[in-house]
Amino acid sequence: MKLRTKFSIGISVLIVLPLLLLAIVTYTVFTSVMERKVTENAANVLLEMDRRLLSALGEIDALSDVAVVQNDVQTALRTPNFFTPNPPGMDAREKRRIEARLNMLLFTNHKVQSILLYPFQGVGHPIGTSRLPDLAEIRKADWYAVVESEAGRPVWLGPGENAAVAGTEAPLLSHVRIVKDYHSLQDLGLLVFNVKLSALDTVFVHPNAVPGSRYLLANKDGIVLYDGGGVPPIGSRGETGRQLATPLVNLLRSASAEGGLKAERADFTGPEGEKQLVTVVPSAIRGWYFLSFIPKSSITGEFQRIRNVTILLLLLSLLAVLLFDRLFVSRVVRTISHVARLMQRVEKGDFLIKANTTGNDEASALVHGFNRMVRQIERLLLDVSVESRRKQRAEWAALQAQIQPHFMYNTLESINSLAVLQGNREISRMVIALGKLLRIAMSGEDLIQVRQELEHIRSYLAIQKFRYRDKFEFAIEVDPALESAYTPKLILQPLAENALVHGIEHRPEGGRLNIVGRLEQGWIHFLVTDNGPGIPEDTLREIHERALYGDWLEGRGKRGIGLLNVHWRLRMRFGDQAGVMIGTAPGYGTTVRIRIPLLRTRTAGAADEAAADSAFYAGKEGKTG
Repeated sequence: MKLRTKFSIGISVLIVLPLLLLAIVTYTVFTSVMERKVTENAANVLLEMDRRLLSALGEIDALSDVAVVQNDVQTALRTPNFFTPNPPGMDAREKRRIEARLNMLLFTNHKVQSILLYPFQGVGHPIGTSRLPDLAEIRKADWYAVVESEAGRPVWLGPGENAAVAGTEAPLLSHVRIVKDYHSLQDLGLLVFNVKLSALDTVFVHPNAVPGSRYLLANKDGIVLYDGGGVPPIGSRGETGRQLATPLVNLLRSASAEGGLKAERADFTGPEGEKQLVTVVPSAIRGWYFLSFIPKSSITGEFQRIRNVTILLLLLSLLAVLLFDRLFVSRVVRTISHVARLMQRVEKGDFLIKANTTGNDEASALVHGFNRMVRQIERLLLDVSVESRRKQRAEWAALQAQIQPHFMYNTLESINSLAVLQGNREISRMVIALGKLLRIAMSGEDLIQVRQELEHIRSYLAIQKFRYRDKFEFAIEVDPALESAYTPKLILQPLAENALVHGIEHRPEGGRLNIVGRLEQGWIHFLVTDNGPGIPEDTLREIHERALYGDWLEGRGKRGIGLLNVHWRLRMRFGDQAGVMIGTAPGYGTTVRIRIPLLRTRTAGAADEAAADSAFYAGKEGKTG
């Protein structure tokens, strides 16, 4: 398939189809977002209505809170048969005064329709009404158990659920609570405030309400406690006390199961076929819920205009794509095809070609880059040829260099044989030790076993004992289990040399050198200890600074070069947790600790080195940055 055909298919698949999908997704997402925003606004409106409801009913709660602790109410409920004509032990004048004060509660708030006061010992007393529901019937109501469980806190009942205490056919709100003796906290009786439904008239008026929407207050069983009017979800206005449709009752139960103040949203079709968006928000009053009904036609009206604008933009986008294809894509395709033909000639070894172009855009830059690439490939081939010849010369030199160690070992063996023949055992032992030392030091392996490192340090110390004429003693104590582990070579010898040259050599009475190796939590620790004079503070500070900033290669000949060499070799191989630590005190000697990970195989050492390389060079870049 030619490039031009691929571009045409690509434009169709990657531009036209995505634009169409974008239009569909945009319309769908916008619809969803719009509904969510409407739901959020409805939820905010319902929450504000709930705050207004609490404020409206809070006046009655406050009146009730004052009433239950009044002496008159407490006395009336505490005195047996107080509301009979002649209660025993009660002065008639005092009784009339208390009854007058109780009757005044009705006029304290104009929202109160009537008040019912029931002592648990005696008959009840109605205020503002002649009807007195029977207390026994009240106790049979489903909600009475909730009143008892509230232990004196008020419980609100709405129309359709307060028939036992309303005492009238007119819809009322009922405030019910148990009155307790404020001395003994014993239950004295029942207090009921029947409140006019007009108390909620101002609750359902909100400036941010969606035009054409309707708001209801219902309980968890779907009984409408107050109908705020608007689009009918279950019929016409005045549905207070009626039962909501089954889908709405299920939505209320879902909101009840969720708990908290989370808003629930659902689609609902009214009796007249009107599709509505329903939002439910639980009220702060337990068991009550606010519902909003918003006609979807009021939402989708905006969507139609957006859909038309989207279609127009889609058509304009398609026209722009066609123009772009004619004016720009065709030229790019011709340029790429021209360069592709020239690349086929380059594959055959023709590096003398040159692509021609006009203009100053990216297509021209591609042609110029192709020409530069051809020139660079030609130069690279020449460089590879030169490098190949250099590599051959280096391999030849390496083969020659292999003869030198072999010659050195043969020479040492000759010296050893001559010393044995002449009976000079000291020279023989010294030559043997030197041979072992050189074989390990000049081996090509970077990682060796711990037993080889110990053999190397023993050979070195044996040679030094000849030099210092037994001026020092040494002891090596290494856990035998570590001898098969692997370690970078030549890490103990520089530390032993430092101890001899800077510590023991300056003691006329000689000294002692101890080397200890042990395993601690997966790490090998080597301790090299001498009983020399210790390291001066300024010298220790200099070594610390050079170890910190990694300039151990600078200042060759200074004290601590071998120690720093070991430290940075371990850091570069194993990371920041490995390295060398110094402990010293003037007059008490020095202990140098080496810390490396336990390596059972050379492969494990290679993996640790690769992991440490990235960390080490990242740290070096951080310092230079």
